[in-house]
Amino acid sequence: WLSSFWQGTTTGIYAEQKLHATRMVEARKWSFVDVCSLAHRFSWQCATPDTYGPFARAVYDALNDSCGTWYSSCFCFYLKKGAIESFEYAWSNVSILVTLRLSIHPSLADEDDYTFRISCFVAELYAVDLLSKARVHECFGKVLHNMCSLEHIHILWEMVSRGKESLWQGPKSSQLVTAFTSLFAKRTETILRATNTGPPALVATKV
Repeated sequence: WLSSFWQGTTTGIYAEQKLHATRMVEARKWSFVDVCSLAHRFSWQCATPDTYGPFARAVYDALNDSCGTWYSSCFCFYLKKGAIESFEYAWSNVSILVTLRLSIHPSLADEDDYTFRISCFVAELYAVDLLSKARVHECFGKVLHNMCSLEHIHILWEMVSRGKESLWQGPKSSQLVTAFTSLFAKRTETILRATNTGPPALVATKV
């Protein structure tokens, strides 16, 4: 089953992802613990959010078809739980990591890369209907509160792009757009102003 997992996460063709997901699910008997571990594997690795997000959807559908709604629901619950917990951990430590990378450990660029990947993965989960709009907007708030470098502005832009237009549609769309753009403008102004005046760790506390 593991080979089908790797094949499914490395192809960008959804028909192939569905095929690999079906093969993976049918290759073994799945227990509750196995399904939970599989769900967490996506967040631990999420090497390519473009493929990991859609493949997660294909696996969810395959579990639903082959094993039933209980298994697919467990997979979805722990998939979301793992993604959000990994996302929140990454962004809670981001200012410290940026400061260390710039001043002491350039090798910590890998941590920045994971922050980028898990953030995009969260947006991809919304795009494939595995994560709610409200949860994604909570994640936007986390990014806006903690971002402290130009790279983080790029990450936020990637999340918005991957989430598509539906993120901003609905009964409260006007409020969502106004709140987001207002805070985004303040944060980016602060970041741009602070890039030459102090360490990134201090930027997050200025707004």
